[in-house]
Amino acid sequence: MAIAAYSAGSVFCLQFPDKIIISMIQIEEYSVFFDFVLIRARIDPLKVQQEILRVVAHLPSGLEWDIPFTKKSEHSHIIYSLESRKQFAEAGGLSDSYPSIEVLFINNEKKIFSAAEFKAEIEGKNDTHKLEREFFSIIQNAKASTVLEIGSRPRKGTIRRTLFQGMEYTGIDIKPGQNVDLAVDAHALSSGLPNQNFSAVYSIYVFEHLAMPWKAAIEMAKVMKIGGHAYVLSHQTYGIHDAPWDFWRFNDTTWPTLFNKKSGFEIVATAFGDPVFMTPRFYRPDWKGSEEILGYCDSAVIVKKIAEPVIDWNVETSEVVKDEYPA
Repeated sequence: MAIAAYSAGSVFCLQFPDKIIISMIQIEEYSVFFDFVLIRARIDPLKVQQEILRVVAHLPSGLEWDIPFTKKSEHSHIIYSLESRKQFAEAGGLSDSYPSIEVLFINNEKKIFSAAEFKAEIEGKNDTHKLEREFFSIIQNAKASTVLEIGSRPRKGTIRRTLFQGMEYTGIDIKPGQNVDLAVDAHALSSGLPNQNFSAVYSIYVFEHLAMPWKAAIEMAKVMKIGGHAYVLSHQTYGIHDAPWDFWRFNDTTWPTLFNKKSGFEIVATAFGDPVFMTPRFYRPDWKGSEEILGYCDSAVIVKKIAEPVIDWNVETSEVVKDEYPA
């Protein structure tokens, strides 16, 4: 009987006909990364295979490990199991057809989940999704009439205009393009938009690309109505992207430094989403334990405008950033 391997984040998964074994593997001498049925190892693939066999040694006898072929890439050895990848795709990912999922966490805690329970467990760590739903509930109950999306250009094909049915929607972006009503820098919203006009503001993965997010917060206050709400989602832990316009990461304790009484806001709620572990590309003894340090891909906040801003930041974006936005 063949088994297949794939991953969920930093989790090593073994797939059986009737259940999935999920195990966090800590290895001091090298790092192993997983992407569905793709295994990248910094050392000889044979040693990876030996490690996998060690992991499954306690499982019922008669199981065979099936690795169709291996090849080398520039940075790592890669082991593929094409049959497993195909089977995983055909099953639609983590299928409800698996009656049990055994999870061995990195602290050696073990739990048994049904497929539905495991999905709920993963979703339960996505508190930014819950916060976003709370934001939509707030603006719907408040009968918000005008909404501004900061960063409306569908870089990855997602157009969010339809989320705001019944509201007057304005999409702005630093560059013109699809779903962009006005090309304007978020650091200078009030230069192109009417003051005290929007009852809701929505921004997804933009604030990390703002050279001066505190200035953008002040500009948001200028164009929002008092009592209006905003939802801002950015990253707490994430790799560099869209460089050189990749400036900031946001903890939950960061948001009050941007949205406060001086800038015209109060914090309604904050949340993290998508837990991640950061692993080094090359593992050294001084990195030991780093894989246990939890971060979050996402960090979000809901804020309410309570007053006009009493501060300003008279610095133009062109004074601090010389390059054009790259994407």
